[in-house]
Amino acid sequence: RVSNDGVVLVQVMEAAGRAAGGWRVQGHLAVLYSFVFWSQFKPSEPFLVDYLVDSKGFTNHEVFQLVFPLYVYARMPFNALVGVLSELPCCSARGVLVAGGVCSLATAILTRFTATLWFQQGAQFTVAATFASRYAVAAVAFALTPPAHFQRSIHTVRATLLLSNCCSALLGEVLRDETGIPLSVLFDIDLVSQSLALLSAFLLVVLSCTASLTPPPVLEAPMSRTWVSVAEVAEAAAAPPAPRTPSGCARAKASAKDLWLYFRLRCVVWWTVWAIAMNTTHGLALTYWQNLLREKGVRHDHNGYLSASMYLAAAVLTAASRQSSLLRGHTSALIVASLLSSGILLCMVVISTHQLAFYGWLLLFQCNFEVMTAVATYQAGAEVSEFCSVGVSYIAEVSWDATSRPKDQQRSQCGRLLSPCSARLTLLFSATGILSGASETVVQAAVSSTWRSMGPRFLCLGFGLGGLAILLVAARGLEELAAWRWRRRSSSSLGVGNGTQAANAILGSSPQVPLRPS
Repeated sequence: RVSNDGVVLVQVMEAAGRAAGGWRVQGHLAVLYSFVFWSQFKPSEPFLVDYLVDSKGFTNHEVFQLVFPLYVYARMPFNALVGVLSELPCCSARGVLVAGGVCSLATAILTRFTATLWFQQGAQFTVAATFASRYAVAAVAFALTPPAHFQRSIHTVRATLLLSNCCSALLGEVLRDETGIPLSVLFDIDLVSQSLALLSAFLLVVLSCTASLTPPPVLEAPMSRTWVSVAEVAEAAAAPPAPRTPSGCARAKASAKDLWLYFRLRCVVWWTVWAIAMNTTHGLALTYWQNLLREKGVRHDHNGYLSASMYLAAAVLTAASRQSSLLRGHTSALIVASLLSSGILLCMVVISTHQLAFYGWLLLFQCNFEVMTAVATYQAGAEVSEFCSVGVSYIAEVSWDATSRPKDQQRSQCGRLLSPCSARLTLLFSATGILSGASETVVQAAVSSTWRSMGPRFLCLGFGLGGLAILLVAARGLEELAAWRWRRRSSSSLGVGNGTQAANAILGSSPQVPLRPS
């Protein structure tokens, strides 16, 4: 028998342990938010073209034909490199962030202190590596956050990024217009902010190492523990003992297999299609919109205020939707609406004749992209995380029923239903980035060789998004048709009341048994 005081003491100590763990997670997330803020804090960004043309002496043709295209072409190989680094035992998602911080600081140094074409072209490679490393931010956020708070964490990360862009653009515009300081001072501020970002990335790694070296506290109580948690049973019975140091080939095969499983999930497939189309369009539009504005005859621009307004509006919308239940589902409807509206907005940007209208349509396009990027990251990452957790549960279930099932049946069910035990989100996001980079490279080469003017390029991108939206509507109709035929076939063959048996017979799998209490 155990006294009530002992039970209360155990409950209090467990609650204290959960509270301490929650504060530790919040501290790690705060450092991650700090890294995101400072890594994006670049007051010079809206004036990069002006700085290269007016201060460095490059021509408009050199900037848009010899410098900026290198960034587009370099993104794909660096995305692949980030995916490989995230799977190495000596590296992790946090290590990738440190490498990205180093590249970002190198970009600021090259842009500020070099004036030759070769060095400015080299800066495009370092900035491509910097942006590729940002795929690890979402992976770290998912790793630090409980599943119930995935949406809030991802939206907060995205809102922090957008708020940083807003503050930096506003600061740059005020310093240039109100105080009249040279643009080189803005790049000096970039050096400070990127140094702080690198410091935050190092702090993330230090906190991770400290947490891994610190053993969990042992709670002494006058009550002996007689139960075993489901997670411990699953971990103990997951698989036969594996070699302590798997070979590089084995790790590569496991990563490729898991990635293949991820891309078979419906939500991941839909959002991957959206990401390829929208990342391509958004990257090209944000690269060339300043040149399009110059073609319209606007010389006295307010690009800093525009950038600040775009990022502020997107940050507010992203933060406001961080707990929206509507954005947790309706995948196909959200994707079609986003693509169609983005295509229309790009066309409106081209046909607008006034500077204010130009800025307004571009602001709406930016808000659409940023909010839906947060939704895409959350939905795809949450589905992969849930898929992996279901795999762990099924391992435990098979091990408990091992004595009552034939070995062949156990093996066949494991082969069909078993999912990865760990979510390789950095690998997934970098693979999506590779596909987006390949698409952007192809589109960049196609539109550059066809049109020299910016207007037709933007119109082509807008019509392409509209056409893809129509194709996805047709694909959604085919999905509904296939589902209707499946329901009709199952009802006619096994009866309306046997929906579960019909599903198992058609899909070739056994019904999943609820986990037994330990």
